[in-house]
Amino acid sequence: MAIGDYALTIKIICELIASIDITVDDQNRAEVCLNGLGPQYKSFKMSILTRENAPTMSQCLSLKNGT
Repeated sequence: MAIGDYALTIKIICELIASIDITVDDQNRAEVCLNGLGPQYKSFKMSILTRENAPTMSQCLSLKNGT
């Protein structure tokens, strides 16, 4: 699955969870996204996880896309 599709899947799941009045903050979304990445993203994942301040979901995606 492409990273954009994967992120969209996580977004949809979070919106479904929100529909039952449970909020998933952006920090937790980023953590879930990173934990679910496959082995081809190992170096990207390590570069994010070793940061002092963990990025938000949108920041993770912009880093992967190089923007």
